[in-house]
Order: sequence, then C-alpha cells, then structure tokens
Amino acid sequence: MCYCMCTPNVLQLYMKYKEEPPIPRNMPPVAGKVTWVRQLSHRIEYPMLIFMEQSACLKTDEAKKIIRAYNRIAKVLVEYEVLYHNAWIKSVEVATTYLQVPVLVRHPQNQNMLLVNFDPYIFEVIKEAEYMMKLDLDIPESAKLLVHAKDKLKDHRNQMQMLLDENNSIRDEIPSVFQILLGPTLKKVDIAMRPGVISHTWTSLSLPAYFEEVKIALKELKIVVKQVNDIKIIRIDNMLKDISETLLCELPEKTPWTVDEFMQKMEVYCGAMTTEINKMSQVIEDAVKELICIFLQRAQMDQSSIQSGQTSETSSEGRN
Repeated sequence: MCYCMCTPNVLQLYMKYKEEPPIPRNMPPVAGKVTWVRQLSHRIEYPMLIFMEQSACLKTDEAKKIIRAYNRIAKVLVEYEVLYHNAWIKSVEVATTYLQVPVLVRHPQNQNMLLVNFDPYIFEVIKEAEYMMKLDLDIPESAKLLVHAKDKLKDHRNQMQMLLDENNSIRDEIPSVFQILLGPTLKKVDIAMRPGVISHTWTSLSLPAYFEEVKIALKELKIVVKQVNDIKIIRIDNMLKDISETLLCELPEKTPWTVDEFMQKMEVYCGAMTTEINKMSQVIEDAVKELICIFLQRAQMDQSSIQSGQTSETSSEGRN
C-alpha cells in the first residue's frame, strides 16, 4: 500500500475509534488509549522516515501534499495523547484525596453495618502510573508515592475487609436469645472499630495498631460466643431433646400384661425415668447458672474496659 493511501486510513481509524479504541487486555483505559494512538503514529511515521531519505522525491507537489497530510495527522495524534495524559495527571490529585477518608463507612441503608471505605479507583490510578512509566511519560510525585505504597495499601485494605468479615461471621453465630446478654462484649468490639469510622484514614501510621486492637476485641468475642454456644447446644439443647424423646410409658414387647403387672412395671419404670429426667434437668439448670455467671462476669469486665477506654479517649482529646 502506498503512503498516500496509508495516511487517510489512519485518519479514518482514528475518527472511528478515538472515543473507545481497542486496547490490550488488562491495560488501564488511559494507558490503553496512549498505546493505541502511538501505534497509529507508528503506522504513518515509519514510512515517512523511509520517504524522507529519498530527497529527490520531496521536491514534487505530490510529496509536499503527503508531508502536509502527515503533519496534520501527526499533530492530531500527539494532541490526543497529550489530552488524555494531562487529564490523567489531574485525576491523580483526586485519587490521593480518596486516601484521606476514614477506612470504614456505615451502610447508607443499615447504619449497623460497616463497609470498607476504599475506592477501587486508587488501584486503577496506580496501574495507570505503572504503565505510564513504561511508556516513558511523566507522572506526578503523588502518583509515584501511590505506586510505592501499592503493596501496603492492598495489605491494609485486605486486613480491614478480613476483620469486617470475621466480625460479621462471629455475630451471625450468636443466637438471638443471647444478643442482649452479650451487649457489653459486642459494644466493646464496636468501640474498638469506631476509630476506623471517625479518625483512621488510609494514610494513618497507626493503622497496624488499630488492626491489632480490633483483632484482640474480636478474639475475645469469638471465645465468649463459642463458650456460650457450646453450653447451650451440648448441655441445654441436647438435654432438652433427650427429655422430649423420653418415653413415659413402657409397653410389652410380646405378650400382654395384666393390670397388676402393668402397674408394677410402670411404677419401676417411672421411678427410673424420673431419676433420669431429674439428672438431665439438673444438667440444664447448672448450665443455665453457668451461662448467667459468664454473662455477668463478661458484663462487668467489658463495662469496666469500656469506661476505661472512654476515659482514655477523653483525656487524649483534651490533650489534643
């Protein structure tokens, strides 16, 4: 194909795909557009370099027409690259502001539900910056800092999500009958998480310490929930099931009994079953008493811890 035909074809491709050009898989949009427009530039630039070596050809009117067409299209392609590159640089500053938000946010429809407050656009900007460097394009210092902090940001986001998932998982295991009784322990977890909604941002140096505090609170909650669930299931629910399945009347297996035999056997059987049911009832009663002790102890411990934490927060705020 001659060069005079190549140039209009490139222009047609540009006009057709400039809004949504075909970009390589997994490449971010802006870097993909730059790569695409550079490929178009290469299609007209390489033949032009060869053409320029033929100095005799440059003096013809046809050559001058081709050179003007080349310059016009090359300018359009360069402006396209510069336009998207500059727009991306401005967007980097916006992305950095997303790191200044609290790490947690409450669900708009359910204030009791927490969500990780991390905008995925941050990682898109980081990916763009990595490709921009490969394309030998300038990137702002803030983008370089984002690239440098990529692994730390990803780790912090994943840790926060894991802690939220664990919190939700533990709470789902709490029977509704224990929700109020475990209120102080649940409140302790809420207090441990609260700084993530109020003060801790993705740039906070204290995030690792915050994660550790939440882990400790969740570990305590998990231990208590497992303890009370084990007591409820093994020593209460299972015992109640056994009591409900206990036969209160023994019946003959082969030959029928006389009335006297029936009364005599029933007296012995009922006595044995009464003893057995009393034992199971005692197990249930002891289990309930143990649960009451656990709830009271946890309430006292957690309430004391909550008050101590609130006092520390107040003192800290006063110093600040």
